[in-house]
Amino acid sequence: MEKNIMTNWLTLERAAKYLKMGESTLYDLARKRSVPAHKMGWEWRFDAEELDEWLKAGKLALLEQKE
Repeated sequence: MEKNIMTNWLTLERAAKYLKMGESTLYDLARKRSVPAHKMGWEWRFDAEELDEWLKAGKLALLEQKE
């Protein structure tokens, strides 16, 4: 997948608010590579589009488990 240079990068704080979860929870998920995240220097950055795809994939997986 080709990445757009104008990616909407979110900080850990903004991504946590976007996902409606705690910052420490998101940090742990990023460290464990359970959520799409990118390390830039000492900080984590999150691509909003990748987070949307991650959320959709998780919802689809939950629906498939119920069937």
